[in-house]
Amino acid sequence: MNSLFKSISSPRSALFTIQKRTLFDVQNVWGRTTVDTQKPEISGSLTEMPRQNEAVAPLSGVPASILKERRCRIFVPARNAMQSGTNNTKKWKIEWNSQERWENPLMGWASSADPHSSLMVDFSSREDAIVYCERMGYKYEIVEPPPLSDSYLQILFNDDMLFEANKFADMTEEEFEQKILMKPQPPPIHSQSRYIHISDEIKQQLPDDFDWRTKNAVTPVKDQGTVGTCWAFSTVQNIESQWFLRNNGSMLTNLSVEQIVDCDGTQKSDTLQADCGVYGGWPFLAFQYLIAQGGIADEASYSYCAGIKSPCEPCNAPGYNKSLCGPPIPFCYLKDSCESKLDLAKFVPGLKIVDWKAIEEDEESIAAALITYGPLSVALNGLMLQFYHKGIFNPLMCNPKNLDHAVLLVGFGIEGKKPYWIVKNSWGVNWGEQGYFRILRGKGVCGINTQVTTAVLE
Repeated sequence: MNSLFKSISSPRSALFTIQKRTLFDVQNVWGRTTVDTQKPEISGSLTEMPRQNEAVAPLSGVPASILKERRCRIFVPARNAMQSGTNNTKKWKIEWNSQERWENPLMGWASSADPHSSLMVDFSSREDAIVYCERMGYKYEIVEPPPLSDSYLQILFNDDMLFEANKFADMTEEEFEQKILMKPQPPPIHSQSRYIHISDEIKQQLPDDFDWRTKNAVTPVKDQGTVGTCWAFSTVQNIESQWFLRNNGSMLTNLSVEQIVDCDGTQKSDTLQADCGVYGGWPFLAFQYLIAQGGIADEASYSYCAGIKSPCEPCNAPGYNKSLCGPPIPFCYLKDSCESKLDLAKFVPGLKIVDWKAIEEDEESIAAALITYGPLSVALNGLMLQFYHKGIFNPLMCNPKNLDHAVLLVGFGIEGKKPYWIVKNSWGVNWGEQGYFRILRGKGVCGINTQVTTAVLE
């Protein structure tokens, strides 16, 4: 290091003029994860910075020949390539792939690997990304975003699935997680007495396909809007089908999702699980709320409004746990809340939830339970469903322990040699396969088999 300092000390002033420098948080512009890097104090946008002099390494002024060559790739992430590009959703990224030792003596770096080698940094435009690479002394290549038909989603999964830009296309991945999905959590573990035992004899007699929709046991697809209320839809849809079966197929009733969103503050503090209204919840806890409440209204008496375009402004449910759910809703109207709207006289006569049961993770047992007990509430990791259009969903990367979406299992089948589940979603009829999706069966894909429950009616 000392010899390197000596080799550049004499011609240093002739090479460049050092601007005043300050410590800064490089996460915002330059992409480092530490604050020990110095950035020149400059005004104006990043694109107004002077471009790289090929003979002199940027920032340091060290002759470029002294530093080992570094390379980076400038690209739009495949998920963002599907998006509209409005509101800065189409972000360009820089990825570094050099692992060689390099030094920057004027800034005190001497590393066995390029500090950037494992990082990717966001930029709002390709021009900003290019300027950054040039000023940091990187040789770069630009990878243009692929056309939609060649998007990485098709490559990442397989030819059995089709993805397309849909109503979520103007959301970044982060926005989709925050507005549509719930906070990812591991599957709850229930006591053994909660689980339904399915005999091997029943599992051996399973048909190749089964679909409760053909028996008119499933209500129409609904839309949760831009809030995380999927758990309440999954709960209610299960009860709707149970009520249909309880009445021997004579009564298919749309029940109130909003009652559960507004009124259910059930929590299980020992496992850090709670029902949190528009911020998420668990169907098994919602069943417990309905058992204690004694019933549920129909949709016409207590209609859904939390996620629609001109939403109501309900306050948090009684018992809302801010330590488990996060800060309460900052603004609400009492007239829109459970305290004002819940009317026990409007509960569906005769509909009473007395218990709930869980199904073990074996997917043959789940199929047998589906046929025997009706459509089942299930949860899964739903992040990669954002642009799903049709086909058998089977992503290569999907953590089964990060459950963030609740849906309704209504059937199963086989296409070619691939077994699949049929799942009712709550994102409207224009999403997926008329509001449904199919997912590979028998492999625990995305944790679809890890949180299967059903209500028990009186």
